[in-house]
Amino acid sequence: MEAMVPVMRRESSLICPADHFRDIRAAVEIGDEFGVAVIIAGGAESAKVASLLKEKNVPVLYAAIHALPRNAEDPYDINFATPEILRRAGVKFAIVSNSASDSRSLPFVAATAAAYGLEREDALKAITLWPAEVLGIAGKVGSIEPGKLANLLVTRGDPLDIRSEVKYVFIEGKLVDLKSRNTDLYDKFTQ
Repeated sequence: MEAMVPVMRRESSLICPADHFRDIRAAVEIGDEFGVAVIIAGGAESAKVASLLKEKNVPVLYAAIHALPRNAEDPYDINFATPEILRRAGVKFAIVSNSASDSRSLPFVAATAAAYGLEREDALKAITLWPAEVLGIAGKVGSIEPGKLANLLVTRGDPLDIRSEVKYVFIEGKLVDLKSRNTDLYDKFTQ
């Protein structure tokens, strides 16, 4: 129960895993009933209730871009297009991964959303600044500004392009060594 104290004081948000539009609607209603801020996690069918999410100012941590459509009557590209549908509706959202092991694919997931209508700049924001804003930590991370933690990724090419090479990674302003067994093997066998 102690974990709920900051939520009830509106110092933090209640993150509600919900994919079906009825579950999303129920989470929004719980927020209204108890007067707490709600964030939808997953949000596979969030496009179906985008107007409600906008009206109630409920953000979405969207994780279903590469999932299959949930219903036979849904368009084949509904999951790819949902980020743009949410953006047009004025819903704050972020593109996220449901697993830490797949987080390395996040730029390419965002690129899929860009291919289905989301502006490329917004796709990049959806995996950097917007998640920080949704989670209330944009004062520390999410963009390059004085006073922030200086977590940076430097690529050769577009960071949303799978062919781009990650050249440098900085965490809290410190260069991270990208050498690994895999890079050593690559170097060895390309000669």
